[in-house]
Amino acid sequence: MTVPDPAGRVCASRGRMIESKYLCTYELFSSIPTLDGSKTVTQEIFDWNETMKTSSKSRLVRKGQRIDGPEFGLSEQHILNLERLAAEPEGMLGRSTIADEFDSSFFETNFWLMWCTTFAFQPWHSAVEFRRYLLRFTHMVAGFNHLKGSCAPSTTSTTPWFARSRNGSRSAEYDSS
Repeated sequence: MTVPDPAGRVCASRGRMIESKYLCTYELFSSIPTLDGSKTVTQEIFDWNETMKTSSKSRLVRKGQRIDGPEFGLSEQHILNLERLAAEPEGMLGRSTIADEFDSSFFETNFWLMWCTTFAFQPWHSAVEFRRYLLRFTHMVAGFNHLKGSCAPSTTSTTPWFARSRNGSRSAEYDSS
């Protein structure tokens, strides 16, 4: 399903792909038969993945042109809000929405565009749920530098992945020293 946003961009919403690293999920699905009983759900997924190979070359496209390794476009305040949200206990967030936690400029960043198309979030969704995905995603990419598309391991940096430049150092936007 595609829906144009107020700025004229199109958001493509889709389901989550089950990647090969989800071993426990595949183990569970291997005990569940398909509706016709001919195979397991795990086998059906593997068969589908073999039939429908993905070939995505870019996370963002603007005006028909691929944007390779786009900058997230986060301001220092956006980064501080992301860090606060990750550290704040869920009980403190209550029933707040993502829009309650960020100013409107956050929703114009490449970070938000990639985030909302990856996880199907909208500004009116729960800040608690956003926090849960933020922590899960951060955990998945811990030690890797994803600010500008590089996946070079970084084991010594204490700067969050979303605040690092391509070489692993703090980004100019983030550096307040």
